[in-house]
Amino acid sequence: MDSKRANILIEVVYKFKTSIILIAIAVMIPSVAACSPDHSNQNLKTEIIEDDEKLSESEFANIEISLFSGDQIKLADLKGKVILLNFWASWCPPCRWEMPYFEKAWKEYKNQDVVFIGISQDLDVSDAKKFAESTGVTYYLGLDPGNRMSIELDIIELPTTIILDKDGIMTRRFSKSIGETLLNRILNQVIREQDNE
Repeated sequence: MDSKRANILIEVVYKFKTSIILIAIAVMIPSVAACSPDHSNQNLKTEIIEDDEKLSESEFANIEISLFSGDQIKLADLKGKVILLNFWASWCPPCRWEMPYFEKAWKEYKNQDVVFIGISQDLDVSDAKKFAESTGVTYYLGLDPGNRMSIELDIIELPTTIILDKDGIMTRRFSKSIGETLLNRILNQVIREQDNE
């Protein structure tokens, strides 16, 4: 092969390699942004669900979660309690960041008829369990086999937190991580609303 052909071949390979790298970067940016460790909560997507948008009690009543302990928990059995559902994954930095705040809040609010349930989106159950053990989290942790619940609830970003009122109706939905101050403010507001009904 002469040097001219060799140079052309090297140039083609270089351009192909560069294109693959650029495509990989373009694909990774949205993934990293969706799970970015922005702890300021300035970009927090918060929804206070309006009456006409609230999912009915029956839509949550049949949801059953397989817990890491091997037990099952049915949301209908928790009627009369405020339920915080947190969708997370061991590979998600903001999920990892917020879990200690959820644990602290769980310890503070569990005697006020508030239940926390963390629902792992990990594909490998052992990764989720290993991470959960390393955090020392004591609130309920479970799985969403086949992401069935995530699909039904349109969970497209992690972490996502959903709060159900004492009647099992979704009243709040948060995408992105939640810090300690905001979490406490939200829970106090939801509890006050429930007490005023």
